[in-house]
Amino acid sequence: MPQPTPPLDEHGFPIPPTFDGHVHRRRPGELFGGAWKFGLVLAFMGLLAGWLWKSDAASGAKQLVARRLLARAVDKYQAGDLNGAMADLDRALSWSPDDAGIFRVRAKIRLESNDVDGSLADFDQLIRLSPRYAQAYLDRSQVYQRLDRHREAIDDLSKAISLSPSGDPTPRNNRAYARALANVELDEALVDVQQALDIVDQQIADTERVLPGTDAALQYKVQKAAYLDTRGYIHFLQGNYEPARDDLNQAIELAQQGLDAALPLVPAPRRAATQTQFNHEMAVMYHHRGEVFAKLGQQDAAKSDLDRGDQLGYNPAAGVF
Repeated sequence: MPQPTPPLDEHGFPIPPTFDGHVHRRRPGELFGGAWKFGLVLAFMGLLAGWLWKSDAASGAKQLVARRLLARAVDKYQAGDLNGAMADLDRALSWSPDDAGIFRVRAKIRLESNDVDGSLADFDQLIRLSPRYAQAYLDRSQVYQRLDRHREAIDDLSKAISLSPSGDPTPRNNRAYARALANVELDEALVDVQQALDIVDQQIADTERVLPGTDAALQYKVQKAAYLDTRGYIHFLQGNYEPARDDLNQAIELAQQGLDAALPLVPAPRRAATQTQFNHEMAVMYHHRGEVFAKLGQQDAAKSDLDRGDQLGYNPAAGVF
């Protein structure tokens, strides 16, 4: 007879089985003396093979359900439904409790929802499952920064650099910024961000040589804006205000160009989220430039930039810093 259909939830997904039920075990009869043992061994081997096959099939089915729930959670997140996304991720983990990808997505959504401790717990589990996944250390460093655990953030970024390709500028920029936020090792931070800028400048040059007259290098220019902001902030902390101002002027200009070019290409349902992301990036740049203008004695310009940063969402308590 066919296996019974498992109960379904309100979305049509099967509810994960529990292990509360008891399995009846029948003792073999003793009527046949020792002769039954050989047959029992053969039967057991057959049952074991069947059980292993069914176990693999069941495991694959569970992973399929988990992945469908993960995909749906990402769709909900992109549509702004954070609670719905979290509910799907929790249920996905009930089907596949060791899926590193689910932990990563849930950790990032928890951080965005200001559940910083929950995010850290998920990133810790992600790193236990995938200890050589560089992105996990990059992401967890942001949580440590929210908790003012700057040395641990810097250490995570050093680990990410060791696990990343030598041509990846992101972990170097991020370590530079982590050092700047902690106001430590600023000379080393300047070396880090200069390496990041050198890499991204080469990426821009290579792309424009292969595809001249296109926007193919746009993503690299947006990255460069963030790296210039990092360098400008380090210059500010070191008291080099004119170089800081020049870097931040260029950063804001590049970021605005990126927003103007990218936003029309984003699908309508995701446009608001993209706008918010750009706003937060530029909020930090305006805030930094406002601080520089204040040191340069340009109080009107400082107030204008600081107010503009606040309007765009500058808010260290919410992770926009």
